[in-house]
Amino acid sequence: MSEDLSGPHLQAAYLCEKVLIEQDGVASFIRVIDRFMRPRKGALPFGTQVMPIQVMLVVVFKAGDLPTGTYKVKITINPPDPNAPPLMKMENDVFVEGGPDRGFAIINPVVMSLDDEGLYWIDVWFEDKKATRVPFRVVLVSPPSLPAGGLPSPQH
Repeated sequence: MSEDLSGPHLQAAYLCEKVLIEQDGVASFIRVIDRFMRPRKGALPFGTQVMPIQVMLVVVFKAGDLPTGTYKVKITINPPDPNAPPLMKMENDVFVEGGPDRGFAIINPVVMSLDDEGLYWIDVWFEDKKATRVPFRVVLVSPPSLPAGGLPSPQH
């Protein structure tokens, strides 16, 4: 079996809460997340709005032997049902500077209103070749009910 080791090489792919880019260009990725707790339909009081999931999608490659040039990276976010269409599609043109240790990062904000429980997949394609799949799970929960009279008093 022959392996294609020419590049690009996937360095990282995940969802996180926040990305900080310092003045020297070094990035920090805060709170890597792969599980989201969402309220069940009808579990919240009437008029309560459920905030969408807001995260950053991070995909980082190293060029390897790729020549300098512009390439396409496509990303799809897929629901748990493999027969359903993608929930979201993104396409990015990336400039790759030649050199095996040179790289590029795609850092995209993602906002999703997800009401279905299950395992979702983010597919990342470099040109027309699938580079990786990133899973994340949505878990539906019922909020705890409060006793009559509101919040319990603190115990002394």
